[in-house]
Amino acid sequence: MFDFLKKIIITFLGLVILGYLALVIVYLLPTSAIQKNVAEAANIIQMEKSHPELVYGHQDTMLDNLTDSIMMGTARYETKENVFLEALLSNRETSNLMMDSEVIAAEASNVEFDSTVSSYGRYWHGYLLYLKPLLLLLNYGQIRYFIAFFQMTLFVAVLYLMVKKNKEHHIIPFIVAYLFLNPAALSLSLQYFPVSVITMIQFILLLAYEESYKNNNKKWFYHFFIVGCLVAYFDFLTFPLLSLGMPLCFLIAENRKTLKENMISFVGSCMAWGFGYAAMWGSKWVLGSLITKENIIADAVGNVLLRVGATESESKVSALEVILKNIGANKLCLLITVVIAVGIFVCGILKKRRIDLKNVNIVMILCAILPLMWYLVVSNHSYIHYWFTHRILAISIYAMLLVVMFLFVKDKN
Repeated sequence: MFDFLKKIIITFLGLVILGYLALVIVYLLPTSAIQKNVAEAANIIQMEKSHPELVYGHQDTMLDNLTDSIMMGTARYETKENVFLEALLSNRETSNLMMDSEVIAAEASNVEFDSTVSSYGRYWHGYLLYLKPLLLLLNYGQIRYFIAFFQMTLFVAVLYLMVKKNKEHHIIPFIVAYLFLNPAALSLSLQYFPVSVITMIQFILLLAYEESYKNNNKKWFYHFFIVGCLVAYFDFLTFPLLSLGMPLCFLIAENRKTLKENMISFVGSCMAWGFGYAAMWGSKWVLGSLITKENIIADAVGNVLLRVGATESESKVSALEVILKNIGANKLCLLITVVIAVGIFVCGILKKRRIDLKNVNIVMILCAILPLMWYLVVSNHSYIHYWFTHRILAISIYAMLLVVMFLFVKDKN
């Protein structure tokens, strides 16, 4: 156990140091080409507005161009401080009278406005590692094509490995869960990119190195600790739980053990992910406060307390309201999931397949309610941003469809 904890600590310190130095390096990149491509992005965002719906009236298709503007505004900012400070401050031009999407448009048009430099130091902004280089070469529209192609490649790779590794029973649940995420929206928002990609890369790793993960709790815990760190580093607080829930469903489904063993694997993996996520995020607050001499810790703690509070503006909202708000964002896909689950069950009965209740993994049901637990903890954020936080319900979809599929899968253990 001591050796394992030592490994965790060394890995964590390594990720913090490498993450910081990597940001310092990308802040050395010239910004002239980046500013030109962000200027072109401003035209697109002006036309689309801050939160356009790809299909009118369907909130699950909503893009987050406003946050994309913040990300690009941070990427385009010309460093005026020491890069070692800038990598921690994450400055950008803002205005009290305009949204970030309007600011980059004003900057692109060389329109004078009442501007100020704002720091967003409580996040790592790890997305700058790929966004700055991409903006050197591509404009916003081209980056969207790149994201779409990259994500589709990962999706196809996952399906290929599922077939190759004889995991066909995962294919329907995985496809339905992926469709619930809305691939079109994922492809068009920089904001949605990190978590969805980290989740899919995990599936590729878990399938490719299946044997090394088999009934190996320490491997699981180490894996999810690293994932928690990476999500805290790259994500802008979108739907981070997805990176834990769906891969954990896969591992539990393929490593069916006693209830006690499964519970240890489930709880330990959740704790490892949560510890990695919190520790990596907190390390930015501490590192930033120490080096920049700004009180990033106070700003971050205040924001965290706001996000876990069950309020919307000045109004108190109940846990049930938060959950229903997120479920309501994509009712159609949830209904389709129920229809597919019933269809699988009926087909199994009609084909006279034996229902094996031994294959119903109780812990899988706990995976299915992970999103509800998240909504209870991060109430404020989940209520206000339900139009993208609803995506963690893909965990529930994947888990429950797996439960139905395994009713008709012969236990190989």
